[in-house]
Amino acid sequence: SRAWNTQQGTMFYWNPEAPATQFFYNDRDEESGKIFTVLFDMDKMERIREYRYDDTPIANAGVCPQGGFFYALNYGRMARLRPVTGYQGAYDWTLNDSYPSDDGLWKVDILTGEKELLVTFAHIATAMVSENGADDNNILSSSQLYINHALSNRRCSKVYFFGRGAYQGGSNPLVSKPEMAIDKPFVVNTDGTKLKRVAHIGGHPEWSMDDNIVLGRANKNVPSMKNQIVMYNVETDLITGAVGSGTYTYFQKTSGDLTLSESGGMFANGWEDGGNLVYAVVRLDDGANGLAPFIHRGNIHTSGDLRIDAAPRWNRRGDNLLVPGWSSSNDKRSLNIIRVRNADV
Repeated sequence: SRAWNTQQGTMFYWNPEAPATQFFYNDRDEESGKIFTVLFDMDKMERIREYRYDDTPIANAGVCPQGGFFYALNYGRMARLRPVTGYQGAYDWTLNDSYPSDDGLWKVDILTGEKELLVTFAHIATAMVSENGADDNNILSSSQLYINHALSNRRCSKVYFFGRGAYQGGSNPLVSKPEMAIDKPFVVNTDGTKLKRVAHIGGHPEWSMDDNIVLGRANKNVPSMKNQIVMYNVETDLITGAVGSGTYTYFQKTSGDLTLSESGGMFANGWEDGGNLVYAVVRLDDGANGLAPFIHRGNIHTSGDLRIDAAPRWNRRGDNLLVPGWSSSNDKRSLNIIRVRNADV
């Protein structure tokens, strides 16, 4: 593939409709720079489909867990505005537009290849203006918007995403991180209706088994539950509890890097401890829990675009965790498997 970055790779996803043999990943045309998504079949050892759109080159940003469609983004726009999440050299048709009406969050039908623009950047900007104060709107007026982290709920009825903005206005004491001067989460139905601003739950949230509840780390906006892994209802805007029946005893520390198994029975949270990554695992039906051995991530990969975050992910059975790391033996990034005994599978 010619479409890869240090934070999200090629956006590799198994095809839920053929998980034993097929997977999606993103690629980039070497001549035009236009990105596209590939569906690859391991039995045939060939690309069985490419999803190419010459007028609006977009690529996979998250596959519906039940199959049928994937969300897509303009990675050329991200390459300009937040390079660590884009594909360098990718074509961008929105170059001079801060809030384009012909780009945003897309939905692609896997069978037909038909694409649909669910939410435009113009819609997102309008939603931000309606809630912002004067300072925020001043920042927005000098920013170009982009989207990160499109995450489908389990039944594919809603998608959670971050509407972000890269500040283009020069020095501003209110802007400490220009490429993420704006960082506001949204939820929208997968038919494009009911775009809604939701509370910021820290890190990279995970949908629970409930269609409306997101799991994530509580921020300073919830002082009584700060740093707990909470359950946030995107419809009511209420925190309904915390992972582990409201207790905080499972985790020495928490981070926004978390994962819930496909069955909903196993939960894991990972966090950074200097040059190591630490993982806590919880069996949710009875609270059984434990810490995995430290995973080394190297002392030079603790911050910046090349950092190695905890980022755990369950296998489909919910008895193995895939986690990143750093191999001291050959000084290279590594992928590691944490095997969990007595998991609820």
